[in-house]
Amino acid sequence: MASAIRFGPAALCGVAGLGCAAFLVPMAGEASPVPDFVCNVTLHPALQRDGYLLGQGIYHMGDRVGLIGYAEPGEQLPQVPSASGIRFSDGAISFSARGKSGFLELADGTRFACTANAGGSGWLDNDPGHRPRVARSLLGSILRAGDSPKARQIVQIREGEAIEILSETGSFHDGWQWVKVRYGDGPQGPKEGYVWGGTICTVDGPEISGVHDGCESLTEPEN
Repeated sequence: MASAIRFGPAALCGVAGLGCAAFLVPMAGEASPVPDFVCNVTLHPALQRDGYLLGQGIYHMGDRVGLIGYAEPGEQLPQVPSASGIRFSDGAISFSARGKSGFLELADGTRFACTANAGGSGWLDNDPGHRPRVARSLLGSILRAGDSPKARQIVQIREGEAIEILSETGSFHDGWQWVKVRYGDGPQGPKEGYVWGGTICTVDGPEISGVHDGCESLTEPEN
C-alpha cells in the first residue's frame, strides 16, 4: 500500500482559504487511490473523523474495504456474511453492494446510495462469486410469499423478465425446486419471494438442481 501523510485539522487551521479541513496527501510521485464505489454521503457524526468525512469513496482491500484512501484500521470494514451480493460491516457502519450499485448504512438506519466508479478496479465485476445470479421467467412465473404453490401470490412475472436468484430452498414440487429470488425495481424497490424452478431458466453460472439450465430453445414443461 502506498504511503501517505495525513494532516489533522490543527495543521491547516489559519491557512488562507483552507479552513480547518483535514487532508490525505500522497507522497511525491505517487498517485492518489481511486475509489471503487462513490457514495453520496452528507455530514453525519458517525462519519466524521478529525475534520474529514468517511464514506465518500469505498476502496477494495481484499477481505475489507476502506472508507477513505489509505485507510487506517479504524477506517476499514471487514467482510461479513451476506445472503445476496457482498457486505462489509464493523457494527456501526456497513457497506453492501450488488453489481454496480450499493449503499452505506449507519447504525441509526441512515442510508447513503453508492455507485460503482468507472475508474475503479471493478472488483465485483471481475469476481464471479459476487455477481448477481440471473434467471429469466420462462412461462410467466408467479412470485409467491412461500415455497409452495399454495403460498400467497405477490406478483405475476412477465415472460422473459430478469430475476435475481438469492438462494436455493431444497423444496421441490413435481421435480422442480422452489428458489428464493428478488424481482423488479419499481418506486418501492425490488420484491423478494419464491418462484417454482419449472417456470424459470438460468442465464449463466453453474447449474441449479430443479431449475432449467439455460434459456435457449426451451419449451413449456409438462408439469
